Amino acid sequence: MNKKLAGSALLKYPDIIEDILRTVVDAVDVPVTLKPVQVGIQTIKTVSKLQN
Repeated sequence: MNKKLAGSALLKYPDIIEDILRTVVDAVDVPVTLKPVQVGIQTIKTVSKLQN
C-alpha cells in the first residue's frame, strides 16, 4: 500500500503523470523516456496523448 503520491501510486492518476512528464520535457534539452511498469488501457491512453 502506498501512502504517498509517488512511484507506483501515480499509476492511478494518469493526468498527474502527464503533467509531470510535460514539465520535465519542457525543462530539459535532452530526450525524456519512460518505461511503463504495467501496460493497460489507461497507460495506452496516456502515452497516446503525450505523442500527440
